[in-house]
Amino acid sequence: MKTIIVELSTPVEYNHDKKDVEGSHVELKEPNAKVSHLCGDLEGIIQEAIAKSASMISQEMRDLVKEATESNESKNKDEDEPMDGETLLKMVAAGGGNMGKMTILFKDLLRSVGEIGGEKQMTMPIIERLSHKDFRSMMGEYLANFVYL
Repeated sequence: MKTIIVELSTPVEYNHDKKDVEGSHVELKEPNAKVSHLCGDLEGIIQEAIAKSASMISQEMRDLVKEATESNESKNKDEDEPMDGETLLKMVAAGGGNMGKMTILFKDLLRSVGEIGGEKQMTMPIIERLSHKDFRSMMGEYLANFVYL
């Protein structure tokens, strides 16, 4: 099972083996069937926002994008550059995606797929201690790596 590690800019304290420990990273496992419904809901929000954003682009802009894409296709025939998490979240927000709903869904998902310090399952109290910046980064990276395929 694939795992990604997200370094925290602000460490989070948690209790492990009856000691207070400072977690500096979170390990995120790829989703399994148990959490597929959450991934499906998150992907739906992403797809809807991207479709809405694309429909708002003018024909002139579409022509420019098509021209640039065709130009780059000849340069990058075999290179399929993956989307990073921050870009994905910006696209969703720009397309009017429900970021609040995404946040709630991801918190629920994080309890199943995340381990603080790679040793303790994420709980809601630990999740709520994460900085907004770290949570957002984690959400973007997870969605880009495991949900928006």
